[in-house]
Amino acid sequence: MKSLFVKLFIWFWLASTIAGLISFILAVTMAPGPAKGERVEALTLALQLYGRAAAANHEQGREILQLYPAEAPKEQWQTYLFTADGTPLLPATPEKLRRQVRQFATSGPEVTPPTERKRILAVRVQSPAGKEYIAAMNLPPSADHPRFRNFPFPPDMWFRVIVSIIIGGVACYTLAWWIAAPIRQLRVIAKKLAEGDLSARVELKMVGGSNDEMTELALEFNQMAERIENLLTSQKQLVRDVSHELRSPLARLNVALGLARREDGATTQAALDRIELESERLNFLIGDLLILSLLEGGGDTPATTSVHLCDLATEVAADADFEAASVNRQVRLVSCEPTTILGNRELLRRALENIVRNGIRYTKEGSAVEVSLGITPAGEALLKVRDHGPGVPDSALSDIFRPFYRVAADRDRHSGGAGIGLAIAERTVRLSGGTIVARNVPDGGLEIEMRLPLT
Repeated sequence: MKSLFVKLFIWFWLASTIAGLISFILAVTMAPGPAKGERVEALTLALQLYGRAAAANHEQGREILQLYPAEAPKEQWQTYLFTADGTPLLPATPEKLRRQVRQFATSGPEVTPPTERKRILAVRVQSPAGKEYIAAMNLPPSADHPRFRNFPFPPDMWFRVIVSIIIGGVACYTLAWWIAAPIRQLRVIAKKLAEGDLSARVELKMVGGSNDEMTELALEFNQMAERIENLLTSQKQLVRDVSHELRSPLARLNVALGLARREDGATTQAALDRIELESERLNFLIGDLLILSLLEGGGDTPATTSVHLCDLATEVAADADFEAASVNRQVRLVSCEPTTILGNRELLRRALENIVRNGIRYTKEGSAVEVSLGITPAGEALLKVRDHGPGVPDSALSDIFRPFYRVAADRDRHSGGAGIGLAIAERTVRLSGGTIVARNVPDGGLEIEMRLPLT
């Protein structure tokens, strides 16, 4: 009973069998039929007609015929003719019927109605010559008879029941197999995923292909499998990228340590400065990795509060402009419309700083990174950061938000950071319920647009 298919089959079969039996019993016991009085009157009229015809044949010397329905047992519907004193005129008259007719002949009534003990119908008739006769017949037990009160079923009841059970079983087997088929398909795909085949997906045509619950389950299962594949692929790529990023500063630390072991004071000081710089870079990289892990779902959900974006943008632009002055560049806040959103202020600040610093890194010398904040007609906060640099290839516009992604494979640390800043920005905006996109500006430069829902 562990198989869903077996459970469905058994329960469907039992339910259909019980429903069929109940319907059969109700149909048999509640079938409408003629009233008891109406049946007796019709049989009495038929028996009178038969008696007159049979009496006429007897007086004319012809054979006395018997009358009964073709589909009924003859011993129950057989008709007989008697003289007025109860003497049978047919040699095959049953002895029990003879006794009952003799009693009727001496009782006097014109018709004897059937009772539960005496299932006969007898009627006095006259021949065309005026001579009196008695016509009688045996009747089958009625539905009111005690013999049938507790078992009102036809003789072939068990055959009908068996046929119904077999037909119901075949129908329920087919139905259970059809319902359990998508579950089996999901089980096969889940097993493949567990074995490491991350590309396994459920085929919608195998689960019916219609817009029902099983199709929705298959779609959600495929989305889950795709998400798992992306996460595991990203994790493997992250491990490789982190290893690559950590190897360079560690190598420079080893060189600096080797120089520090020399006795030359000037060389030692330069080596120590390099060790300090690389340590700061490692610390910054590790901090970014921890934040990225938090945003990917590896930790508790950051607390959210009401954040005034205009104040945040003004603060970040002022700090970034101070830093950009050292490389002959500027950060300018073009517009700042008062807006309030719900989010984590520190994460939003870091995300905006990462985007602005990325713009400072690539904008042309002597140009400015432009920051603007407004409200869209749809009621969203629209935050834009634009630089005047070379931009990125259109095919890479969505990839720049991946951790450690580099537009050029051979780009070193002098032309770009570790590749985590934009990934942190994308996940922060997504965590705040917003969207972030990057596009190339026609007259040169890259523009990153963030849309965040207002409180």
